[in-house]
Amino acid sequence: MELLKLHPVNPEKRLLNHIVEVLENDGVIIYPTDTLYGFGCDITNQKAVERIARIKNIDPRKANFAFLIEDLTHINDFAKPFSNYFSN
Repeated sequence: MELLKLHPVNPEKRLLNHIVEVLENDGVIIYPTDTLYGFGCDITNQKAVERIARIKNIDPRKANFAFLIEDLTHINDFAKPFSNYFSN
């Protein structure tokens, strides 16, 4: 494990590339949020998601994680289709 500190305005490209490499190789990152720290990984990488579940001591089959997307046009890549028809 290593600690990298990114400048909030001008992050070093070398460090960003290293973080991308970690994520592409089943890695997990920890990053600050406005209230606490979050765990991050490539949501499409099953090994990385399972690694976060183990870190949090939860069963990967029952884990519910939040994930971030660039904008709502990408939601179909991750959500199952559902009907918006509601009956009374």
